Amino acid sequence: MLIHQPTYNQETGTTKSYLVSTQWHDVYLLKFDKTFSFFPWESMYTEISQKFDHNTKEQMARKARLGIKKVYTESKRYMLIIY
Repeated sequence: MLIHQPTYNQETGTTKSYLVSTQWHDVYLLKFDKTFSFFPWESMYTEISQKFDHNTKEQMARKARLGIKKVYTESKRYMLIIY
């Protein structure tokens, strides 16, 4: 079994995701004809997500000479989609 173990660095706004094996097991990948063994509590780094506030996103867009036509967000403004 695998569990998701996220970490978050508030200073940099970086979220990292890991999968952690809770038991010994082997995973066989047919495409590569290869078996991978995982030890109990071994972690696998799977993803990084970088968070930026609205002002930083606007600055990045201007620096890249991109215009902002519309901003989509939810009430707490945790997520922004800039178009």
